[in-house]
Amino acid sequence: MAGGKETGRQKMIGMMYMVLTALLALNVSSAVLEKFAIINSTLIDLVKDSGESNDKLVEAIEGSTVKSEVVDATKVKAKQVRELTKATLVYMDEVKVKMSTDDKGVALKEVIQDTHHADELMLNEKNGKGSSLALIYQKKLDKHVVQLNEILKFKEQFKLITKRAGDYPMFANAKQELKDQPYDAFAFHGTPTMGAIAYVTQQQTEILEV
Repeated sequence: MAGGKETGRQKMIGMMYMVLTALLALNVSSAVLEKFAIINSTLIDLVKDSGESNDKLVEAIEGSTVKSEVVDATKVKAKQVRELTKATLVYMDEVKVKMSTDDKGVALKEVIQDTHHADELMLNEKNGKGSSLALIYQKKLDKHVVQLNEILKFKEQFKLITKRAGDYPMFANAKQELKDQPYDAFAFHGTPTMGAIAYVTQQQTEILEV
């Protein structure tokens, strides 16, 4: 709904996240995890601000008194896009809650320093009843973009946000093994819990940017 390019703040936060991800890939000290917590907090604020901005934009569109088929069609599309976006964001929040709690729904005591819960949760096929939660997550985000393109029918369609390492210029010189990893492995394999949570929040900003 934003319909614009990334702000300087979004670019900066996105770059910081990718730098930390690269450092983790190089097995840098777990002290980096504290920085993920800070970035996640900032990203949450960004998600909130962007969500409120989009709500106001939809209200403005729906409040138009111009009588025309184009305006009426725009109102319908704006509402559909906003409802789709909100539903996807709610789902992503639920994924983050699962990452920050144990299998009994109790909050992890040391979520910032936890190095394995998100990995085990997202990549264990038993958790998704035959398909890992990571693959379900990927399909959900891919479906979001597909539905968005079906609603808007723009000539230049939005691309999927479930990118692999090889899709990022930052990893251009990385080992081919990393660049060839499927999305679910790149996103969550070996990713500390706080890093995984920040990653999902970062993807929420991408959803809102669209």
